[in-house]
Amino acid sequence: CVSLLNLFLVYCLRKYSDTIRLYNIDDYIDKDLGFVSILQYIQQNFQTVTLSSLAKKFHFNEAYLSRLIKKNLNQNFTSLLRELKMGKALEYLNNTQMKISDIADYLGYESVDHFTKTFKKAHGMPPTKYRKMNLSGRGGR
Repeated sequence: CVSLLNLFLVYCLRKYSDTIRLYNIDDYIDKDLGFVSILQYIQQNFQTVTLSSLAKKFHFNEAYLSRLIKKNLNQNFTSLLRELKMGKALEYLNNTQMKISDIADYLGYESVDHFTKTFKKAHGMPPTKYRKMNLSGRGGR
């Protein structure tokens, strides 16, 4: 009886080992952790990161990295960066007295005009108007 149990246990372990090799589970884990690392890097370097610099940093070609971002986040790299920058813009407009030009510069925009156009497209109004409306809604803080 013990011998049969040992044989069955060996059989199960071999099947389990074959399954792990077949699906190479480590590859899936590494890819998930790798993508998390990519996202963390983008979030920490959104002011200056480009698809090209990101691809070089993580040893991917640009087309593959672009598809990976699109597949995992359902948006392209440019949209992801714009979303991150606009989120930070709202944070600074709501919680600081930073000049619009300083916010634009900090977020990595080439000009205040470019920042203003991007902000207006995303939020329906220029950042100066957004800030005034937000401050008046809070009682002029």
